[in-house]
Amino acid sequence: MLDNPSPGAGSVPEYMISGIPWLTSSAITSGATVEYELPRVTSTMLISCLAGSAGSIRFGVTAAGVNANNYITVPPGDSRNIRMRTKTLVAKAVGGAATFEVCASLTMISSSSYPKYDHAKLEGV
Repeated sequence: MLDNPSPGAGSVPEYMISGIPWLTSSAITSGATVEYELPRVTSTMLISCLAGSAGSIRFGVTAAGVNANNYITVPPGDSRNIRMRTKTLVAKAVGGAATFEVCASLTMISSSSYPKYDHAKLEGV
C-alpha cells in the first residue's frame, strides 16, 4: 500500500503543473547580500531588477557562489525567467543599491527533503 507518499526531488508531475506563488520585493544596499530559504522547492522563477536601481543584482543559490563566479547578473530594468530546482535563493547588489522582485513557482516538494547546496562540495553553485 502506498499510503499517499510525499513527492520528492524526482517527482516529474510537480514540475509540470502550475506552482504555488512565492513573491518578494526587496531593496538592498551595494555589497549587501540577502538569502531566502524557501518553504518548498522551486520549479521556475522570474527575477527582476527594477528600473531606477543604481546597481545590478547578482542571483545564485549560495552566498559563496554570488561572491565567487556562480551567479547570474540582472541589470536595472531587466529580468530573467529561470527554470531551476532550488530551495535557496541569494541576492547581492553590486555597483550601487538595487531593488529587485522575485516571483517563484513552488512545487509541493518540501524543502526539508531537498539538499542544501554547498559551494565547497558542489562545483557551480
